[in-house]
Amino acid sequence: RTAITELLPMSEAIARLVLARAEARAIAEVAEAEGMRGMFADGMLKALAGVTTPDEVLRVTRDA
Repeated sequence: RTAITELLPMSEAIARLVLARAEARAIAEVAEAEGMRGMFADGMLKALAGVTTPDEVLRVTRDA
């Protein structure tokens, strides 16, 4: 089994947004700008490496 993961590092900018109760989309935009890789992107990188398939990535991330 292989994990497809998404990790949100708590930077100062993200901490400020969380404390201000910002919308999830605003937090995600900052996180992505800071280099966070989402589940879909992580899965597709693993598919390109031959660890999994694009179909499996879509199956597990479609509702994520």
